[in-house]
Amino acid sequence: MFIELNLKVPGHAILRSVFPMLCGLSLVPRNGAGSLMSAVALVFVGGFYVGGVLRGMSFGALTSLMAIGPALDFALKRTKSPKQVFIGCALAGMAANLLALFVRGGAKLSGLEALGKKPFEIWFGSAIITYPICGLVAGLFSALVWFSLQRKSDFGTDTAERGES
Repeated sequence: MFIELNLKVPGHAILRSVFPMLCGLSLVPRNGAGSLMSAVALVFVGGFYVGGVLRGMSFGALTSLMAIGPALDFALKRTKSPKQVFIGCALAGMAANLLALFVRGGAKLSGLEALGKKPFEIWFGSAIITYPICGLVAGLFSALVWFSLQRKSDFGTDTAERGES
């Protein structure tokens, strides 16, 4: 969360969440690992915020951080092939970012988050397009990086072999 990408594209913050989450899931594929990573990340972000180390994180970025772990857990629960993993990660990224879009939009409308230089209507007009695209791209890109080197035999293992109960 400390890395600032400065892409100037609404919704790009999802990449900072998806990429490390999928690294963890590729190394230790366990049932519920994504949800646990999201919970631990939120605890650390809260600690950094209270400690004055972290400022200016948007409601959207916090939402995508919270949502991506459970979304990945759900999307990857029954994957059997690399194609299913890539599609699942892309859809999980999109779902988490759509939730972030509506939370951030609500925060902007209610005055909890500054609108910046753009009026809400202009921001939302572009964000409604860029948030889902950024989520899809972030999920797919991260899955390609972390899962493309795995053997086909690693996909489709039964739940006992993957550490699930």
